[in-house]
Amino acid sequence: LSYLEGRDVSLLSNSFLFGRNEVTFNTSKVTFILCGAFQDITDKEYNYSSETIMSMIKDGYTDELYGRIGLKLYMPKYTKEDYRNILINSDISPLKSFAVTCEAFDKKFIYSARFIDSVAERAVELNEGVRGLTNIFSELTLMYSDDLLSDIEHIALMEEYDVLKQRKDMIRGYGI
Repeated sequence: LSYLEGRDVSLLSNSFLFGRNEVTFNTSKVTFILCGAFQDITDKEYNYSSETIMSMIKDGYTDELYGRIGLKLYMPKYTKEDYRNILINSDISPLKSFAVTCEAFDKKFIYSARFIDSVAERAVELNEGVRGLTNIFSELTLMYSDDLLSDIEHIALMEEYDVLKQRKDMIRGYGI
């Protein structure tokens, strides 16, 4: 927490060439950006009454941390359309990352609008913010890891996410 206060802090540097050194660093000119997917606290306006601090602690904040944060921006919950937009248009889209993974294994990657809609719906159900999309695509990467390593030419995600997941679970369960 002392880093956020804008004062001199001591850092230990351990280098193979130069040995162990202590460096003093002033954080008063550093901008710290703290991010998180705390969708359920978007509509609350906090002040420093004891009642509000107790609700912040209940929501996962500590009064020490919250008091050190100067500017706070609250994000509304993501909608299905927001998730679709992130998947299709964002430079850091997990869909695009999955496509890059497929390309790395020389697989052609195709998907349908129905698949995108189902992933967006699943992300809304998870209620984890954008991290939910990342979790879904991490699971997809695991589900399709055998296909990525096989001789097939393409990965096609043309059906709803739940249908694809059930099919992959059934194949694994029967050892097909």
